[in-house]
Amino acid sequence: MKFIHKKKKKHNEKIIKYIFTSKWMKSLALKSKIIKDENTEVIGCGIDFKNWYPINKFEAKKKLGIKTTKNTILFSAFGLKNKRKGFKNLINELKETKDQFKLIISSDQKPDKIDKLDFIFFDDITNIEQRRLIYSSADICVVPSTQ
Repeated sequence: MKFIHKKKKKHNEKIIKYIFTSKWMKSLALKSKIIKDENTEVIGCGIDFKNWYPINKFEAKKKLGIKTTKNTILFSAFGLKNKRKGFKNLINELKETKDQFKLIISSDQKPDKIDKLDFIFFDDITNIEQRRLIYSSADICVVPSTQ
């Protein structure tokens, strides 16, 4: 949900416009006493659900050759080395954890040397079928943007 602030010209009061990515989300919000229909709008989320759907996690891991019983953490980004993507922040935090996991990195840029982390790298991130497998294989996806 996004918030857009506008000011009325006459009374100088702020109007909050609530934007939802589905009619279902909007219908739930309208049940509250705060949100009024005239302050809402629905904008599609931009995902083509014909191409983006989950695959069985174990089947996806098998097809990708990910052999692990550990939980999997996915980081995916174009421009992995761009500091705004937060990859270095993620790596620093993951090095501090004592949990057992395998990191899946999907990017157009191979990461620099990463010590002490069990990871696998995928660089074909424009292939929809490959991306569907990568996302389906992960237990969690992290997006540590610094923006």
